[in-house]
Amino acid sequence: MQNPSGKDTRVVIAAIAATLLLVATNSRAAVTITVHPKSEHSHVFGGFGCSSNTRPDQGTGFYDSWAEDQRKEMARLTWGEADFQVLRLWAKRGVENNNNDPDYDPQYLLDCYQTLIDEALEVKPDLTLLLAPTGWASNSNVDSEMRSYGAQYARQVNFMKDHGYIFGASGVINEAGTHPNEPYHGTPPQYFHDLLKAYKDEFVKAGLDYVKLIGPECSNVDGYSYDIIESVINDPDALEAIDGFSTHCYSMCLTKEFMDLCEPTGKEYWMTESSGGDLTQALKAASEINLGVTHWVHFLGYTSYDPDPKQRGTRFMWYRNDLGNIEVFQKYYYLKNLSLTISPGTRVRYCTSSAGNETMQIPSNPSLTAIAGVRPEGKWALAAVSNGGGPVTFDVKELAGESGLAFTVYRCKSGDRKEDGTVEMQNGHVSVGIGGGEVVGLVATEATEEPVLSRARGNVAARNERPIRVENSMGGTVRLRLNMAGLGTARGGPVRLAIYDMRGELIRTLPLGDARQAGHTVLWNGGTQGGRRAPAGVYSAVLTYGNSLASARVVRR
Repeated sequence: MQNPSGKDTRVVIAAIAATLLLVATNSRAAVTITVHPKSEHSHVFGGFGCSSNTRPDQGTGFYDSWAEDQRKEMARLTWGEADFQVLRLWAKRGVENNNNDPDYDPQYLLDCYQTLIDEALEVKPDLTLLLAPTGWASNSNVDSEMRSYGAQYARQVNFMKDHGYIFGASGVINEAGTHPNEPYHGTPPQYFHDLLKAYKDEFVKAGLDYVKLIGPECSNVDGYSYDIIESVINDPDALEAIDGFSTHCYSMCLTKEFMDLCEPTGKEYWMTESSGGDLTQALKAASEINLGVTHWVHFLGYTSYDPDPKQRGTRFMWYRNDLGNIEVFQKYYYLKNLSLTISPGTRVRYCTSSAGNETMQIPSNPSLTAIAGVRPEGKWALAAVSNGGGPVTFDVKELAGESGLAFTVYRCKSGDRKEDGTVEMQNGHVSVGIGGGEVVGLVATEATEEPVLSRARGNVAARNERPIRVENSMGGTVRLRLNMAGLGTARGGPVRLAIYDMRGELIRTLPLGDARQAGHTVLWNGGTQGGRRAPAGVYSAVLTYGNSLASARVVRR
């Protein structure tokens, strides 16, 4: 018998290893994930995001001090490659001088984050900016003090708007009632809803009624969070003032019981901080998005290097100041696979597990979590995160009896996501093997539902082609230059251009005629469908053609 060559030996070893992995995977108990119909539950996922604390007082941690090429590469990875949608930025409240008058420069946000925002917007022009107030309001419940608090943040947001940076959303106060050294620690839950109403009033007075307000951003889903949200729900004025509930996810994460409290209100749900191990973060994200989270924000995105080993869990990549390069953690690739599978605008369906519903929730330390839904272009998407591995079958109730529909498989275990062939649906069931420590995404190759623009988000056309360019905005009129080639419109057909506000409400439809024309320039004078004038603020211009969508951020001054 001839001795095999080195190459042949490697082939044999690889084949044996693959066979052993398949046997090991299939030897574990099979799990069925039931994907319930939209009649039972459906919410729109707005996308992933991250926070930043790269302020001047961070020294070498200040964003502007890093090498420009490395900064832009991290922005490209986050907002382009991973298609994250939300950038959360911390802001400080102004100090009081001896006369108890606000003594604060609203330029704080611009000084801290201008370069960071510019480089993020360069990659994703329709990025959502989320304000995270970190100054503490008084616990005296004095209405004037609460209004002063809200007015200071409104001045910051308006200052940024005057410089062309639009915040689409804002928290009200960070981690309400969490820290013993905070002035409001231990105060009754109604403190938050009183502050919320004052904060909303000040934003409306400042012309910022388009800014979504979310809260209470407690550090965990605990008893205090329950009390605060119940207090808001029971106060009609507070419930009207808030656009979305929000919490953080550290030791106690979102549960079905807690979501059942929030869901009947019809409000969005933002998870605005979470950190932890690589796979843990993916398990958390899938669990909470399945339960009803509309925006999932990692604690920190790209920051400077920190030698403290514990800090690795708070970031998904960092700039090594000492080496001059970037270190990307596995959690980034896990979250990227989820983000590109369950894309922004996906109409999520509720999933349960044959192993027991509680096994899909973080408090029970799950070994498997999953998400399923229909993407904006009408294609089904399924995703699973597994700690232990094993065969998984998705039972999609809305597609019962459907066979032959192919799904492209995207695997992520070590390094970036990789395409791994296709699997076919049989009688509404899709089966796939998942290894331990792996995130798997499945995207249907064909649309089975009509395209729906759920929240004026996302761009399934080629991003580098930028089908919409906002060239200028003068006198309240916005000029939109359209590149139809970016939508693949050579075969012709109707194209639709629409303007949406940040809540996803249709403001104006602008007819374009036939797509075979080489290009279009469209002017929007701020008019609405009803013939009124839209207020100043941030909007989305959305171009649709067949199953293709493209969007761009529009600032109306």
